[in-house]
Amino acid sequence: MRSSWMLAAMAAGLLAVAGCGGDSGDEDGDGGGTASPEQTCAAVEQAMTELGAGLQTALTEWDGSPENVAEISSAADRWGGELRDLAAESSDGELRGLLEDLATAVVEFGAGWGDGGAEPNLDDVETALQPLEDRCGFGAGAGAGAALGSGPAGPSGSAEVCAAALGEADGGSFDQVATAAEDVDEVLAGDDQAALEAAIARLRDAADRFAQGFRDLAAGAEDAELRAALEGIAAAVETWVDSFAAGSQPDDLSAFQEAVTTLGARCD
Repeated sequence: MRSSWMLAAMAAGLLAVAGCGGDSGDEDGDGGGTASPEQTCAAVEQAMTELGAGLQTALTEWDGSPENVAEISSAADRWGGELRDLAAESSDGELRGLLEDLATAVVEFGAGWGDGGAEPNLDDVETALQPLEDRCGFGAGAGAGAALGSGPAGPSGSAEVCAAALGEADGGSFDQVATAAEDVDEVLAGDDQAALEAAIARLRDAADRFAQGFRDLAAGAEDAELRAALEGIAAAVETWVDSFAAGSQPDDLSAFQEAVTTLGARCD
């Protein structure tokens, strides 16, 4: 469950990067390629959107099969290779280094799935991505909100709501849900029903707090479409947790990811 729920949801936020602008600094002329910092950042955006989507799909469809492991590794290799190509083409030495670091983290993340059933996480990828976000400008000021969208974040009064909501969906209080989901994942390996019920109760509590936070944001949003998107995320998380109480063990993230995608589009 951790593989599909926690990692794919993290990937949904991470790979939805769609903006790379602002003041990117001066080229350092230290002997790289010919692409300017602005051109490099724009190309990074395209790589995140196109190649990153392949990795996100493989994570979302996680079923533990050798074929799925191979898909994840292949998608990560393609993404990492593109990042290294962009590094070689960049005229900016700092950007080249940041892209190489991110490429290494992505490839190692993909390779880790084949290591004896290990369940790697995106921490190293996120750590490598942050300075690149800062360097290109799409991570400045609004955190995940800026990383998920370029330009104004909707009508007047919606910018702050978008930044707060996207920050929570890409970490924030969602981390508590992910931690609780890990606990359930561990308990599922045994046969202690009482422990499982307690773990699910903790997961429900974390999910309820997460959902309520989004409903509070929805209540303060002036825009009806934005309110609906926020409510959609809250409902998707609650529905996912409710299915545990019904005795099932869902592995489908489509509703949650669709809701996050809708929010990202609304805040673009």
